[in-house]
Amino acid sequence: MQNDTTAEYDPNATAESTHGDPTPMDPGLDGLYDEGVDLDAAERVRADVLMPNGSYNSVPPLTATPYQDDDGRRGVYLYGAIISRKPLARQKGQPPEVVEGRVDFRMSSDRRNWDDGGPDYASVLWADAVAAFKQAMQTGPGSVRDVVQYISNYPVGLVVVKSGIPTERNPEPKGSPRNRVKSIFPIRE
Repeated sequence: MQNDTTAEYDPNATAESTHGDPTPMDPGLDGLYDEGVDLDAAERVRADVLMPNGSYNSVPPLTATPYQDDDGRRGVYLYGAIISRKPLARQKGQPPEVVEGRVDFRMSSDRRNWDDGGPDYASVLWADAVAAFKQAMQTGPGSVRDVVQYISNYPVGLVVVKSGIPTERNPEPKGSPRNRVKSIFPIRE
């Protein structure tokens, strides 16, 4: 079934509920689309999601969802909570702060390369995850499932950097600001 993207908004439309009863759209939401947009508030939300660059521990479980791209590449999309490995000093004289947040990242054993020939992020993170498994478990993984379950269910270290924010070298970055996982490593007690 193909979606019709040319349909007009109909404030009197009805939608089926999960129980099959026709449910009219909430008339109290009609004015929502006519409200103004607070651009400063939207920018603050984008900035507040960014965490300081640094090393973090994952807080299991991470949710793992398999994916397959249009080109046939298969991998795993992971997301979940993280916490700073060491409290971060905000300003001199102030107590250190523990930073908590969320990240999402993709790993793939189907290697893809950037234009310069180097492996892309999903390939690098897969190699890091395999190395972390091997070091933590003192043996190589027997399957992709072993690696995914290890990353999902055990705390691992993650190097997180801000991405998609304007810098002196890149004043107009592509994409939205986000926390990008740059590497994965085992946690040593």
